[in-house]
Amino acid sequence: MWYDLLKEIGNRSRIWQETQLSQHQQVHLNRILDSVAPGAAMKYISSCNSFFKTCRTLQIHLDSISDVQLADVLITMSLSRSTSHSSGSCSSVIKASRWLVKSAEVECLQVVNSVLIGTFLIQKVPRDRKQAPPLPLWILFQWERRVLMSNCSLTETILLGAFLLMAWGSLRFSDAQRMDLGEVIYHNGTMRGVVWRYKTAVSGMPIAVAAEGFLSQGSHNSLWNFLTVLDTVLTKSGMSNVDFLIPLVDEDGPCYPLEPVDYATSLYHLRRLLSCPWRQRSDLLQHIKLNFTLHSLKATLLSLGPQLHEQTTPEQRLSQRHHADPHSSLATYSRDAVWTALTYQRKLILQVQQGWRPSLPSIEAVRLQWWNPWWCWRSL
Repeated sequence: MWYDLLKEIGNRSRIWQETQLSQHQQVHLNRILDSVAPGAAMKYISSCNSFFKTCRTLQIHLDSISDVQLADVLITMSLSRSTSHSSGSCSSVIKASRWLVKSAEVECLQVVNSVLIGTFLIQKVPRDRKQAPPLPLWILFQWERRVLMSNCSLTETILLGAFLLMAWGSLRFSDAQRMDLGEVIYHNGTMRGVVWRYKTAVSGMPIAVAAEGFLSQGSHNSLWNFLTVLDTVLTKSGMSNVDFLIPLVDEDGPCYPLEPVDYATSLYHLRRLLSCPWRQRSDLLQHIKLNFTLHSLKATLLSLGPQLHEQTTPEQRLSQRHHADPHSSLATYSRDAVWTALTYQRKLILQVQQGWRPSLPSIEAVRLQWWNPWWCWRSL
């Protein structure tokens, strides 16, 4: 593992570069490794491999990595720990990187010793669910419009369709990757499914999404397009049991055999698609894309409810969040916990189609002072 790690680093490491000239390279490298305990060496090497993988996913080059980019990688790895066992904590990655810099003399990673990176060892990383701002309606509109286009690529349909489903269903990334696709039902303009393991319900959680969105005309809607493409992909894969919504994709479509995409890759695709690369106009969100994470998808519809307090009820908002009212047993005896969530979604759709536009939450409004959601919507 040590040898493979240094081989991947290549000439970025002075030790690797110079020991290649010796016939006793393996002996010299083993001497360096013997300076730490076997268990610590295993943790360091595993953390370094995970760090390099995340950098590749985010398309960050080690030769020119800055302390800010490194900090972004650390936050991404921290947020992905709930869905990927291979991701380590910020402190473990920093310690492993510093060990690598010292042991292998990797000059380009000296940024790991910067003041900014050092703060990760003494301060907690802000939790995703508290910091992620909701997506603007303009983005939901553009994504839905793209999925409805005939020239939308297979990769775009899968990613945009999944992100839209997560936004309308108020799902976390971990929820979407724990959905049994064999139990998904589309009927009468509604998609229903089951998250087989949910954060607050280990026995599973039913979900429902209204298919009409903002732009549907009759039965022609983006959710139907997405589910049709997804059904074709599942048929082609030949797999009888797929329990994740977002598969690993490349430029040509899904990678076979199907496997679930990881958090970092999904985050990269989300921020890339926020720029709406199929549009010829400039990227309206280019200066604030790093503020959005995958949890922004869950936060989007939930952030609108308080602004429509006269049209929506606390019960509907709780249902959209997939939390039942702890003081009521009505949900238990109704045998169907998704009706109120569907009502909530359709009320939002109706209000937007009638001209209502939400304001930004106060915390994000301070951070994104220049961005006017009205202007974004009217600049279509």
